[in-house]
Amino acid sequence: MKELASLLLYAAPLVLVALRRALPDLLGLTEHAPDPVIVAVAIAALRFPKEGACLFAAAAGLLGDLPSGTPFGLGGARLALVAVFASSLRRHVDLGVPFVPSLAVLVLALLDRALAAIVLDACQDVRLLPLLARGALDAFATVALVPLLWPAGELLHSLTRAPR
Repeated sequence: MKELASLLLYAAPLVLVALRRALPDLLGLTEHAPDPVIVAVAIAALRFPKEGACLFAAAAGLLGDLPSGTPFGLGGARLALVAVFASSLRRHVDLGVPFVPSLAVLVLALLDRALAAIVLDACQDVRLLPLLARGALDAFATVALVPLLWPAGELLHSLTRAPR
């Protein structure tokens, strides 16, 4: 079972990036869509070793960069930075308290969207304030995924820690 859980963790960045692209169509959303990658980065950073969480975030960011208009690698660096920030909060956050995982995901999603807006503003000729507003709405939509993805992440965490 541990091997299957490890395989799922290795495939997760690719699956999550595909899910990020499919969710708006599946849910019929045209403006703001939740981002499962941020939820997964939060789970990885708050439950798994820091180095693995950063590599996971960087891999998901690089895969997300492939079809985007930003310079290749900035998405990976941005998500790795978010993972490092979340990992630094690990000791100070009690994830067993209700709504704390949702608040943690909201903070990380706001940070990610703000960093993405700054990158887009620097790379293209767009206004920063509308990007920040749109990113904030995307961050709030992302919190809706926490009740679905957080238990799955906790299960994978427990399976990868289980003795053989």
